[in-house]
Amino acid sequence: MGNFFGFFLTNSHLHCRKRTRYYQSMIDMDSLMKGQDYSELKDSYILFICKRDPFKDDFTNRLSALVEQIKDNEKFRRDYAAMNLHDRDITRAAKQEGANEKAVENAITLVQKYNVSPESAAKDMNAPLDKVLESLSKSRL
Repeated sequence: MGNFFGFFLTNSHLHCRKRTRYYQSMIDMDSLMKGQDYSELKDSYILFICKRDPFKDDFTNRLSALVEQIKDNEKFRRDYAAMNLHDRDITRAAKQEGANEKAVENAITLVQKYNVSPESAAKDMNAPLDKVLESLSKSRL
């Protein structure tokens, strides 16, 4: 069945509740055919993006000020950059580990199916010889 998401940009925040109710009812009317059960109504979500603060409590201004404050905080910026570099290092290491594991698997296949020496198989598959030998010894147990 699936969900429906409605996104609306607006310059005016007047009557947001009623406008939301109206759009919701239009979506419901369009999603059900005559004779269909109400249980077949799709879940729907309405999102208004307003240029002005519809809550009149200066929420958007406070949020903008907080974002600017954080952007100007040198310690936060250094920590954020270091965190991104750390995440990239972890991702790179995980990809390399996965590639090594696949190379070891391929080398073991060469040894077991085609009687290639472990040394040649490791070299041909660009796999660490010690990992190939370790996996072979475990598989023979």
